[in-house]
Amino acid sequence: MKFNNILSEALIDDLKIRKIEKVVLRKFNDEDVSSSDEVYEISKEYGMPLHVGMSLYYTYLKYKDFLFNEEGIDIVKEYDVFSKENIDLTNRVILEYIEKNYVGKTIYNSDGISGLVEFWEPIDIMVEEGMSPAIYVQMPVNGEYTSSRGETYSPDDSSFNGSIGCNITPWTTNEGEQNMGYDFISIGQSEETFADWQQNVAKNGNYDDVLNGYLNIKTIGKPKNYSDAEIKRYCERWVMIQQRIIKKATPILLSYKDYVEEGDSIFTESTKRSGKK
Repeated sequence: MKFNNILSEALIDDLKIRKIEKVVLRKFNDEDVSSSDEVYEISKEYGMPLHVGMSLYYTYLKYKDFLFNEEGIDIVKEYDVFSKENIDLTNRVILEYIEKNYVGKTIYNSDGISGLVEFWEPIDIMVEEGMSPAIYVQMPVNGEYTSSRGETYSPDDSSFNGSIGCNITPWTTNEGEQNMGYDFISIGQSEETFADWQQNVAKNGNYDDVLNGYLNIKTIGKPKNYSDAEIKRYCERWVMIQQRIIKKATPILLSYKDYVEEGDSIFTESTKRSGKK
C-alpha cells in the first residue's frame, strides 16, 4: 500500500512515538508542510523542542510516499543544518542560543584586553541580513597618542576599541564552496589612533584592520541536528574561536599599547603581518 501523499491514520497510530508527535505528523501532512520555517512555527505552537520537530519533519519527508513495514520506521535524527533550505533557521537557532547564554558576557579577559559578546540588531534583522554577533574588544591605554598629523589624543581616546565579526554559519561561493571567515577591526576613536599607528608607525598597511582570515570548516564541524546538546557544543566552539582570534591579535594590540605608554615597543620583533592567514 502506498500513501499517495496521504498518511494513514491507522499507521500513524501504530508508530511508537508520543501522542503529540503523532498530532504533529498529521499536521505536516494536512498542511502540506514543505519548509523548515513552517516546522519552526509548528514546533513553537505545540511547545515542542525544535530538534524533535525537525526529526519528525525529515521522517515525514522520508517515508510519506513509501510503505511502513511491520517493524515500523526509524526517526531521522541527523540532517543538514547548513543546507540552503535550513540555513536561515540554523542562524536563528544559533543566535537565540548565543543571545540567551552569551550576550552581555565577557568571554575573554587577559593581558588587559577584554572581549564582550553583543548583538547590535534584533535577531529577526540579523537573520534577514545575514549578520553575526559582534565581539566588542577593549584595551585601556594609560598614555596619550600623537598622530602622524600632530594631533594628541587623551588616554580614553587613545585606548583601543575594536569589533570582531565572525560568521556563525558558512556562506556559499558562486562555485558552490562553503566558507567561514572573520574580520577584526578598530572602531570609534580607534579609527583615528590605532589605525594611524598601524599605517604610519607599524607600517603594516592595515589601517583599521587588525586581523582577518578564513576558518577551517572541517575542524569546526557542524551541528548534526537542532538538539540542545548539538547547538551548545557548536556555540561553545564558536566562542572558543573568538577567544583564539583575540589571542592571535594580542601581540599587535600590546605593541600599540607599548608605543603609547612607553614611546616604543618593548620587544624588537616586527609587528608587521606576514600575510599568512
